[in-house]
Amino acid sequence: MSTASTQETAPPGTGLAFDGPAWNGWALLALAIVSILAFVSVQVIVLAIIFFKAYPDALSVAQTRPLLAQPATLMHLLTAPNLWFLTVSSEGVLAVITLAGLRALLNAPPSAIGLGALPRPGALAFGVGWGILLVLASNLAEALQNAVFGPHPPQMQAQVLLTHHGAEAFALDFMAVSLAAPFAEETFFRGLVFTGLVQRMQPGYAALLSAAFFALAHFEKWSALPIFLIGLGLAYVYYTSKSLWVSMTTHATVNTISLVIAYLFPQLVK
Repeated sequence: MSTASTQETAPPGTGLAFDGPAWNGWALLALAIVSILAFVSVQVIVLAIIFFKAYPDALSVAQTRPLLAQPATLMHLLTAPNLWFLTVSSEGVLAVITLAGLRALLNAPPSAIGLGALPRPGALAFGVGWGILLVLASNLAEALQNAVFGPHPPQMQAQVLLTHHGAEAFALDFMAVSLAAPFAEETFFRGLVFTGLVQRMQPGYAALLSAAFFALAHFEKWSALPIFLIGLGLAYVYYTSKSLWVSMTTHATVNTISLVIAYLFPQLVK
């Protein structure tokens, strides 16, 4: 992989950081930690707001712990408006801090990670096609996992979506699941994490490590393998297209298919 080109001389919007000088490792690590901590902090704060609005009398740890230990509580709390609020706020903070830190700490504008001009329709179609392939691959991995270890409950997010109904709820979920989450997560996991890794190792190893981090960050034991495969595919799409817009399209396709299935074919999720 060439290291001769720089962010200043290469054309914008082509994944310049892949071929430029490696980012400072300590600054990269600090930005990744701060971004994740900010994301988690906002989620905790927003969930607390939602929880105490729904249970205003549960003001002690002894009262809140039994409620929070029940999955039904989370599904009750995360109505479509609440899920939208939680997702847009936390994912928005993740994206803003990542992009601001890239420019401030690593001298990398959005174009340096492939957020330049929008790609041509053919490139976006490539992203959609890969999204469909990744849905099939992840479902196959889950089926094999079920055959070996037995059936298990679906992801918590899928269980939450099963409780949402109607056009208004779908619109809110679409904005949260298919727009906000792909934008923020691709900016962080591919734009920051994968790019920082691929500057230091072979692309295949960088894809494996970033996919493992992607799966770990979702905190879903039974969905770790499918999410890992999706993360691997997203890294490939990003590295091949050199555009975060394309990997975002892939990610959005995966999430949208899952969202549509939850609304139209809930029996497939259960």
